[in-house]
Amino acid sequence: MSSSSSIDAPAPPSSADPKDRFYESQGLRLHYADWGNEAAPPLLLIHGGRDHCRSWDAVARALQPHFHVIAPDLSFGALGVGMSTENMDNVRRTRLLNDNFRGTFVGGQVVMTAGVNALPIDTKARVLLAVQSFSNFTKDNDPHGEHDFGSFEIEGETYFWKIDYYDLARQFGSLNPADPEQTARVLTIMRADEY
Repeated sequence: MSSSSSIDAPAPPSSADPKDRFYESQGLRLHYADWGNEAAPPLLLIHGGRDHCRSWDAVARALQPHFHVIAPDLSFGALGVGMSTENMDNVRRTRLLNDNFRGTFVGGQVVMTAGVNALPIDTKARVLLAVQSFSNFTKDNDPHGEHDFGSFEIEGETYFWKIDYYDLARQFGSLNPADPEQTARVLTIMRADEY
């Protein structure tokens, strides 16, 4: 006696291109690639450094039958970028680059001092999340409007974070922090007593 059983195989990977979609944030029109399949769990694909959202095409096609794949474009000057910087002044562009870098830890180097690195893992995670979500900018802690410094407390301890701008070789300061093509950003996270 033979029995037949049915196993649901996943749908074949999509060969279609994603839809270009845009959203508004802080007065900017930002681009992302949407691979569809809205009924599936969402999956966000984040590209690295000088790449762009379409670098995920092959992976997104393979994952699309199982997930609603979304790939935001976090770069300037790359194929498919939806950010328009033509009319942004240098301060606003620098602020946007700093906010994106700090919020995602993509677009530069993140450094922790020995004191932060030695924290228990749960406290260290809270510190990193506080840096990423920091929004308490004032004229006192952000006099130039670039969002390059912040201070906060966790468990009675004060922490600082700051973003420095270097040339691409990291030997000298950047000539133009608003231009990511000539600027290496370094975010340092420290305890206040290590400053």
